[in-house]
Amino acid sequence: MNPEVYEKTRRLVKALNFFMIHIFLYISANIALALYTFGDIRSRWGWLFLIVCWAIALIYHGLLVYGIDPMNKQRRNPQLLSAMFKLIGV
Repeated sequence: MNPEVYEKTRRLVKALNFFMIHIFLYISANIALALYTFGDIRSRWGWLFLIVCWAIALIYHGLLVYGIDPMNKQRRNPQLLSAMFKLIGV
C-alpha cells in the first residue's frame, strides 16, 4: 500500500472519529437541555441560542472533515475522501 494514501486515510478516519464524538456530545447535550428547558420555559431562549450556535459549529466541523472549508477557498481537500474510497473499494 502507498504510505502517502495510508497516512491520508488514517488522518481522515481520525477526523471522522472526532466528528462522530462531536455529534454524540451534541445530541446528548441537546437531550439534557431539552429536558431542563421543559421544566423552566422562561429560560428557554438562552439555551436555544446556545444550541443554534453549537449546531453552526457542528456543521462547520463536518464541512472541514469532508474537505470543504467555506472560510478559505484555497483549503479544499477532497482528495482525502477519494483516498478513503479507493482504500475501501467504492
